[in-house]
Amino acid sequence: MSKITSQESTATAAISGIKNVSVSSSKTSSLSKSTISSMKTGVEVSNNLLTDISNLVTCVNEQANKFPQLAQAIAVRDSQTRFN
Repeated sequence: MSKITSQESTATAAISGIKNVSVSSSKTSSLSKSTISSMKTGVEVSNNLLTDISNLVTCVNEQANKFPQLAQAIAVRDSQTRFN
C-alpha cells in the first residue's frame, strides 16, 4: 500500500497564486450624460457586481489561508500513524 501524507509546503504552494488576487472596490463605473434607464441600471449592476466579487475574493483568501495550518495538523497526525 502506498504511503499518503500531507505536506505544508505543498499546501502553501497551492494557494500562492490565490494570495496575489485582489479586487479594488474603490473603482466604480459611472455614467454622467446618458438618460437611458437601462444604461443607468447597467452601471448599478456593474458596481454591485464589483462589490460582490471583492467580497468573494476576500472569502476565498480567508479559506485558502487555512490550508497550510490544516496540512500541518494532518502531517503531525500522519507522522504518528504506522503504515504497514
